[in-house]
Amino acid sequence: MNELFECGENLKIPCTYNSKIIINNIEAMFPGRVQMCPLDFNAFQFGIPGGGGYGVSIKMDNYIRIMTAEKDIISIDEDKKILVYHYLMLMKKILNINVGLNINIKLDNITKEHFGVGSSASIATAICYLINYMCGNIISLDDLVEIISINYVEIYKNKLTLGMTTGVSLHSILKGEFVIVSNNANLIYSKKVPSEYKVILIDTKLKRDDMDKPENMEQINRSKKLDSDFKKIRSDLFLMEIIPDLNKNNWKSLFNYNTFFQLNGGQLAVIESYENEGNAIKNIINHFSKFEDIMIGVTSVGPTVYAFTKNENIVTSYCNSNNLEYRTFNISNGIQIL
Repeated sequence: MNELFECGENLKIPCTYNSKIIINNIEAMFPGRVQMCPLDFNAFQFGIPGGGGYGVSIKMDNYIRIMTAEKDIISIDEDKKILVYHYLMLMKKILNINVGLNINIKLDNITKEHFGVGSSASIATAICYLINYMCGNIISLDDLVEIISINYVEIYKNKLTLGMTTGVSLHSILKGEFVIVSNNANLIYSKKVPSEYKVILIDTKLKRDDMDKPENMEQINRSKKLDSDFKKIRSDLFLMEIIPDLNKNNWKSLFNYNTFFQLNGGQLAVIESYENEGNAIKNIINHFSKFEDIMIGVTSVGPTVYAFTKNENIVTSYCNSNNLEYRTFNISNGIQIL
């Protein structure tokens, strides 16, 4: 893990704008995301976007309001205030804003619980997007993604540390629906998800060492080793089969290959970093692999399992039979201004 630093340190300012606030009060609801699998574990770096991947945006009860004020005021769970201040200071420097901003954020309970829905990324994206919106969207979405990516941080011991981001979270939260992202957080494909599809998140309650830390370096190093050759297979399948099929509104090849991606390469190391080599996760994945219309895997670094399907009842019946806690989400089309 990288060194810890205080809020306001390590800000990277790639550009500045002479802007002014033209909207004094704004409210929005913002989603979470399910990162289904990276494309290249060997491209992961602290403080630099990389790794790519694919994922989907999910509707959540995350609320944010930003108003001009005499001084900066932050209202959010105490442990997340330092995160909000980081991105507030970043955007004020880039946009040359001198007025105070009052930021009020209320998070969905599942966001607070670090359930693999991109809590840090969703907060960062919502703050930066809305402040930019208040200034007339002077920064393009692509440039905004770059700004957030190179300044992406996590919280540890009430301080900040450089984080790892693939860009899947940022694009899915901004644009909604299903996205595929390459290295350097570049969006290469997006697609609207059929309305009948939902995401069910399953709490496996598994544990592993270093769960209190933002990253598990032993798992990351093993993921890179296992992915050195497999990343080529994964990328080739996306380019030659999965994306062409999605263009024909055919999700079948993505669903079929996703199980293969989960149980091989770097993603296998993620699963096996949990107790008993992640057998509880493997059992869930293997059980649902026989269903063609259920895509199953681990979101982000786990241990939460996602099911992406239009047959919700099959998944929830399994969870109820095996005493697994779960929650169902609709697909989101991104940040919604109220």
